[in-house]
Amino acid sequence: MTQVFKTRPLKAQTFFQKLFRKHPPENAVVEIQNLLASKPILDVRRYEISQLLDKYKNANIFRIFKSDIEALYKRYLEHCLRDKAFSEKDLEELQHLKKLLNLTDKDVKALHEEVTKEIYREGVDEALADKRLDEQERDFLEKLQQDLKLPDEVANAVYVEACKALINKFLIKATEDKRLSPEEDAEFEMLCKNLGINPQIEPHTKAFLDRLRLYWLIENAELPAQQVNIKLYKSETCYFEGTADWYELRTVTKRINYAGVGARVRIAKGVYYRVGTVAPQRITSEELTSIDYGTLYLTNKRVIFMGSKRNFTIRMERILGFTPYGDGVEIEKDAGRNPVLKLYGDADIFCLMLSRLLKDA
Repeated sequence: MTQVFKTRPLKAQTFFQKLFRKHPPENAVVEIQNLLASKPILDVRRYEISQLLDKYKNANIFRIFKSDIEALYKRYLEHCLRDKAFSEKDLEELQHLKKLLNLTDKDVKALHEEVTKEIYREGVDEALADKRLDEQERDFLEKLQQDLKLPDEVANAVYVEACKALINKFLIKATEDKRLSPEEDAEFEMLCKNLGINPQIEPHTKAFLDRLRLYWLIENAELPAQQVNIKLYKSETCYFEGTADWYELRTVTKRINYAGVGARVRIAKGVYYRVGTVAPQRITSEELTSIDYGTLYLTNKRVIFMGSKRNFTIRMERILGFTPYGDGVEIEKDAGRNPVLKLYGDADIFCLMLSRLLKDA
């Protein structure tokens, strides 16, 4: 007697079910399970199932409780694969159980793929625990695939999925600091080589990783110089050129209110005299005001703005600090108004370069 299935008590009939001599339909699956638990699978006959289902008149049990029926087959399938391999007896019993439970080839194929994929995935995870696949581990996976009778396309898909998970985990950890160093790049290439795959990286992911590589280079390597069409000092090198708007905080008067104590006195019909004082009150506020639009340059000595109206220059020694924004930066100077620069692209690169140059100054 198999230990896979255990007997279960039947659900009691309701008042109306007793009155109309009907049985709870869900008991049909329970009775099938109890029959399978009573003797070896190969000793169960199809007519026995038909007989116990006769009492459930006009009920297509196999259709109504399809998921429960499939669960019975899946349970026995998992039992057969407890040693991660199919024996001849296992296959014979599963074929017999398929007929007993009125399952189609399509139903069984889906269940087999679901269970064997999970077992194979566990094997793949075990083989890749050291983040590499050597010859011995490759042989282990090939034998496991054969024992599970798993198609090549399914096994390959499981392996690729497991490799993607490892690669994603590595990239998440490597980019936690929003930087990607040459050492981390080399480790990534070695990981892919050890796994024996050539990952297809999405364009947006590739652009993100390239950005993080550039961040690392700006902070740690020699900054690449740019050739520009403006006059620089003899020992001055330009590292950034871009389009920007120059803003400054300016005091703006919004309106004038009149305040004070006043009274209206009637002198004659239709004639009035107002007494009291009238004091004008200005309402002002600090607002970010557009000053100019032009080209922004960053050198090892200055921040240069070549505007359409005028030019601005801030020497490095006059910069006390800066506040980066998603699309720009506010530069804090030792005197005068602090400009707010809105950049049309690469604001992050400008801020990183400015930080590096201020540090090296």
